[in-house]
Amino acid sequence: MKKNMPLILVLLLGLVVRLGGLFSRPIWYDEAFSLLFSPISISEMVSATLGFSGGGAAENHPLGYYVLLKFWLEVWGNSVWAARLLSIMFGILTVYLIYELAKVLVGKEKAWVVALFVAVSPFHVHYSQEIRMYALMTFALALATLSLFKGMDGGKKWWWGIFAVAAALAQYAQQLSGIYLACLALIPVFRRDKKAVLYTFLGGIGAVVLYLPWLVHLPDQIASTQVYWVQVPLLSRFLTTFLAFVAGLPLNGVWLWVGFGILIIVLVFGGMASVRILRGKDSEQIRGIWFAYLATVPVIALWGISQIRPVYIERALLTSAVMFSAWMGVLVASKMTPAFERYLLASLLSAGALIGVVTHYTFSGFSYADFEGIGHYLEEHISENELIVHSNKLSFLPMYYYFRDEIPQEFVGDVEGSATDTLHDDTQAVFGIQEKDGLADAVDDAGGIWFLIYQEAINEVERNFDLAEHPHLEWLNAHYQLVEEEQWGDLWVIHYRAFED
Repeated sequence: MKKNMPLILVLLLGLVVRLGGLFSRPIWYDEAFSLLFSPISISEMVSATLGFSGGGAAENHPLGYYVLLKFWLEVWGNSVWAARLLSIMFGILTVYLIYELAKVLVGKEKAWVVALFVAVSPFHVHYSQEIRMYALMTFALALATLSLFKGMDGGKKWWWGIFAVAAALAQYAQQLSGIYLACLALIPVFRRDKKAVLYTFLGGIGAVVLYLPWLVHLPDQIASTQVYWVQVPLLSRFLTTFLAFVAGLPLNGVWLWVGFGILIIVLVFGGMASVRILRGKDSEQIRGIWFAYLATVPVIALWGISQIRPVYIERALLTSAVMFSAWMGVLVASKMTPAFERYLLASLLSAGALIGVVTHYTFSGFSYADFEGIGHYLEEHISENELIVHSNKLSFLPMYYYFRDEIPQEFVGDVEGSATDTLHDDTQAVFGIQEKDGLADAVDDAGGIWFLIYQEAINEVERNFDLAEHPHLEWLNAHYQLVEEEQWGDLWVIHYRAFED
């Protein structure tokens, strides 16, 4: 028990950090989507994902996470906290897997330090709470990584079977897992381990076979998601990506500059420490360089692919963020890193973690809001013949999750075929909702309107189209009388009444 105490304390710390805000943090659009999508039947999931009826862009993720969440919520109930517990579980399991991987690569004495940095990684903490597939993806990829190294180091052959299963599970969680897996599969090649290359190839074939039931649908899914909001990444995205790895995102105001300052110093001193280890003769510490490889090469690969087909989203690189934190742990624990540099790196990374975790707990900007509080407020104040209208789906879906039957709600749909047209007609059908073609269509002949719009949406229109007023607000001000307006974080709740004759 005493020998395992450092690991136990690290796991307890990781659990405590991930439980923070479990009940108080608001959900946002993507999480509401998961909560609404998971309870439907699997056949409806397939239809809503592949979009057989045509229309806008279909759901762009495989069904692995949604199916798993479906069964999880059938046991624990369809609540926000229960859904978050699933991600928390995978987050803590990932911390443990990194500990086991560190034991293989750099030894047991350093392994708990490596796991410690992952336990408090703000980027991983964020997605270990979010009701999305990224914690599952990272768990599966960490398991695939551990299995690969166990197999290469002469472990039981069943490790290669675990590698195949874990790789398939990662692909069922998120297709972009394939980029990390391709980088991982090159490690036996770089090590010139012919036997491991063969077993990796066979494990990859096994993963493809396991993934085949969804792989046959992948061309349809890709075809239905050709119009998407992701842009071609610039070189500057490398900097913001590693900022997310160190201090999480988003950061606002002075904390953004503090985060960049921490990042630059960490990269400089971390780079020097890495070169020092590579030039040394300690084979155990040199093996830890694979953490650095897995932290950087998938990022470069995803950026390169995105120059052809934009798919660059930082959260898809969550596993690389975990490996970055692990590599920082290796540098801090290494005897080849001078004491001053160890303390400097540990202090700066701890500061980044603190800033990132606190920001995560307290963030209420776009596109988060206190949807429960707003819904209860509207329940108390809405009158007969009044209607709640959302400027877009980003505020509608979370409010609909909480108050689908209690208050009348409509939302204005995205321009068909636009980059933001991501809520497919088939998905709307299984949710029991229908977007409106415009604000006039949404309002109909209601005697009063409670209009919800994000400040960011107002700013975007003014910034990109040089308009003095958002078109929705302009229309409402022309056709209705403004009664009152109140701001809940980044979300405006504006009350209008029909003009009196």
